[in-house]
Amino acid sequence: MCIRDRTFNMFLRLGYIFLRRKSWPDAKAVFLRACELFRQSSYAWLGIGISCTRMGDYKEAEEALTEANIFDPLNADTWGYLALMCLHDNGRVIQANQALREMFNAGVEQIELLEEIADELARLGKSEMAETCYRKLIEMFNGGRVRNSLTERGSVHLKLAKILHAEGRLAEATEEYQEAHRFAVSESERDKIKTILETLSSA
Repeated sequence: MCIRDRTFNMFLRLGYIFLRRKSWPDAKAVFLRACELFRQSSYAWLGIGISCTRMGDYKEAEEALTEANIFDPLNADTWGYLALMCLHDNGRVIQANQALREMFNAGVEQIELLEEIADELARLGKSEMAETCYRKLIEMFNGGRVRNSLTERGSVHLKLAKILHAEGRLAEATEEYQEAHRFAVSESERDKIKTILETLSSA
């Protein structure tokens, strides 16, 4: 491996370390250096796109994520961050939905990213799309595809239950509340969900 390749790989590793530390400006700067060495790196462009999305620079984020897509159109994370960026950028739901479909087609890998997209959709009142994402998350849990994740299964069931409850789909909501109760990580959370279930059963 030549010096240029070693330097490029070092920049990539360092950039993703900065991303994990949420040092967005530092991450962006390092990924830009990586792009100077190898402009066709989808991972470097993705890193720039993630950094810019987190910093709220959506125009530059979209440009970087588009470049990442050109060099690797099958990267689910790129599509996911495109969806998230569109939602943050004045709620561009149509474009976000298109990116989300491509994310599913490419194969979702980052469960935390999908949960973040689902939460943002729910916040924007896009219940149908949010429900699709939460059900996909549950499917991933059921398929054993979730390891070492910060996402809690109980919280996903609870979020889905609240959407169904708000829509008056009480039987489905009850099932999800029951699953949320089953996977709750604290006694206080279980008590809250138990109270909701008792209210539903007496309605």
